[in-house]
Amino acid sequence: MPKISVIVPVYNVEKYLNRCVESILNQTYKDFEIILVDDGSPDSCPKMCDELAQNHGQINVIHKENGGLSSARVAGFKEAKGDYILFVDSDDYIENDMLESLMTAIIKDGSDMAICSYFTKYTEKTVKNFLPYDKPILEGKQEIENDYILPLIGYKRNAKNIPGFLVLRMMKRELISEEFFVSENEYFAEDVVFDLMYSQVIEKISIVNKPLYYYCINGQSLTNKYRKNKWQMLKKLSDFKAQFLKEKGILGAEERLKNAREGTVFATVDNAVLSGGYKTFLKEISPIYNDARDIIKNADKNPLHGTVALTMLLLNKKQT
Repeated sequence: MPKISVIVPVYNVEKYLNRCVESILNQTYKDFEIILVDDGSPDSCPKMCDELAQNHGQINVIHKENGGLSSARVAGFKEAKGDYILFVDSDDYIENDMLESLMTAIIKDGSDMAICSYFTKYTEKTVKNFLPYDKPILEGKQEIENDYILPLIGYKRNAKNIPGFLVLRMMKRELISEEFFVSENEYFAEDVVFDLMYSQVIEKISIVNKPLYYYCINGQSLTNKYRKNKWQMLKKLSDFKAQFLKEKGILGAEERLKNAREGTVFATVDNAVLSGGYKTFLKEISPIYNDARDIIKNADKNPLHGTVALTMLLLNKKQT
């Protein structure tokens, strides 16, 4: 059976690390290695990683200076010996049949990647999230463009929409290039950049529409904390998407791109609120006035969620 490398970036997660690693060690599929990448964690994680490796022969540890999530992932990727790669965030965990379910689908379908649905785990409840597919395979350039690439570009009502989380995907190591890993300090939702790049080297995707991954809402995780210069990172992602579609000649994404750009305004304001200071708040949202005048002025026509529309209306009042 093919070997799987499970790469786990580790930073400041001493409360969650054992839970994550145990969920991987308990897999029904047995031919795998775990690569724990200590990204200069300031807590007890470095010691915990070493102890886990001493107790379990399947675990290898990399200690490195802090460089961020993407740098930790690429460090693990460089050391990976498996035929397939799976990334797991260290504050999350997985079902004990995740590796088996994804690998079984890949072998059965002869695919280049398998993607599964997931749980969102809140403090009070756990929610199941399913993928918008009623078939087990996406195959061929056109189908992958229509049903996989476009849904990654931006939300569209009454259409397929899928998360960009890299952790839901098992991929062939030989098809992954280091250039797919871009920094979360340059792009917000950097996983989408990886997903789009990888989509260009594959011909078939297996759909495992069963929740297998627990995405845990943790107030200290990267996606839930204040991010400096978030507008610039979101804008860079938006520009990347537009350029990617243009270079690949992929049509039909206009509404998705528009919705994604509108969403960046709300996300930027929401992030600015998390900064906790009025001066920082103004500094974070000020670039919107110059970069997104068209979005702000059309706020009253915005088809998205009411909170997004309200945010842009308020910005419009400020601008005028």
